[in-house]
Amino acid sequence: MRDRLQGVRRHAGIVTRSAVLGRQLDRLERAAVSDLPILITGESGTGKELFARAIHESSNRSTRPFLTVNCAAIPEPLLEAELFGHTKGAFTGAEQERAGYFRDAAGGTIFLDEIGEMPATLQAKLLRVLEDRRVTAVGSTRPIDVDFRIVSATNIDLDEAISQGAFRADLYYRLEGIKLALPPLRERPEDILLLLEHFIEDFAAARDLPSGELRFTAEARRALERYEWPGNVRELRQTVHSAAAMRDPDAKKIDLDALPSRIARAARPRSVAGHVDDDLLDRIAHAAGEVGANELLFEIQERLDARALRKAKGNKRAAARSLSIGESTLRRRLKVKREEEEGEGRER
Repeated sequence: MRDRLQGVRRHAGIVTRSAVLGRQLDRLERAAVSDLPILITGESGTGKELFARAIHESSNRSTRPFLTVNCAAIPEPLLEAELFGHTKGAFTGAEQERAGYFRDAAGGTIFLDEIGEMPATLQAKLLRVLEDRRVTAVGSTRPIDVDFRIVSATNIDLDEAISQGAFRADLYYRLEGIKLALPPLRERPEDILLLLEHFIEDFAAARDLPSGELRFTAEARRALERYEWPGNVRELRQTVHSAAAMRDPDAKKIDLDALPSRIARAARPRSVAGHVDDDLLDRIAHAAGEVGANELLFEIQERLDARALRKAKGNKRAAARSLSIGESTLRRRLKVKREEEEGEGRER
């Protein structure tokens, strides 16, 4: 009930109050019951594997295996054998037969992470497996029927990779039965403190600490909320767990000192010095003398608000955060501007 009142959604380990991510959760729930291939896109650390696992757990294959293959982590000479299997003696070191991930999946789901890094030679073979639903092990000529559901993920732009000849268009169309696009954490800042609480509770539960015992100070929370999170949810989780582990055992709350310096700096007021040259400040001061300081400040404020909203793609919470103001403040300023424009329109 509390989650519903706060607009929070939880699904198979995914926690969000973001409308953008919520729409992708809706798509996940609808897609899971089908058997179509699913392609998950998003920056590194946005939770692509978590979404893939949630798809499996919500599908009619949930009692069967869920296998993850990182296409970028396995050396090219071994990847084919890992995926499709190999016979005994197929190559040096192949001392026994191996079934491979596709056969091991056996009615379950195979998750191909970093699919954009798959070597070109293997892309054609994967396409054939997807079309025929049969694999041929390295060293064999006998195809074997396989039953699987494929989910793949990438953090690169596959359209660009296709245009550069690095990825096959026909394979892309096969993988993109249903596409889920996960937004970076900086585009859903409303989730930062929610995820903070989620991760700190996970940390406490793993160490049998009472629920609610670990808390961050207001200053530390402000730094976490203002930081840009280039590493996304993965970076936030690691930061929360590290800060909890390194906290002062005598303190009741986790303070700014427990955070990495790059994040702690986000809590400090930004200085104009070093970012704006003296000539520009002189011109601003001169303009203020010409048109009036208040008029100039209002104009600058409106332009800054508009720029922040463009960069945040209309997300007012993210725009307010980039301006280091509260969302209610930004909404109030936008309302004033809208009322002024409506008044001018009536006068005309």
